[in-house]
Amino acid sequence: MGFIFLLSLNLCVLTIYSIYQLKRTAWFGYMVIMIQEMLMELRKFLTTFGLIILIFFLGLRIMNLLFKKEDFEIYKIILDAFNIVLGVTNLNSFHYYEG
Repeated sequence: MGFIFLLSLNLCVLTIYSIYQLKRTAWFGYMVIMIQEMLMELRKFLTTFGLIILIFFLGLRIMNLLFKKEDFEIYKIILDAFNIVLGVTNLNSFHYYEG
């Protein structure tokens, strides 16, 4: 009778553990669905605004190559950004094309 009791107790413990694991996989399924939805929303955002963002950064890069005469250090780049925000212009560092 002791062996049968231990066997049935073991079976009950394994059944409860299996149910607990199934609950965890159900929660994991909801997480996977949520991550898939987030990736789909990110894909929609990038398809909607990705080309605009790419053109903006490409335009900034082209303007930097065309209009700046000299390379700046990081301090001068930050100073230039603050001057843009404040409206201070240093026209000697730019050249304009004619025609």
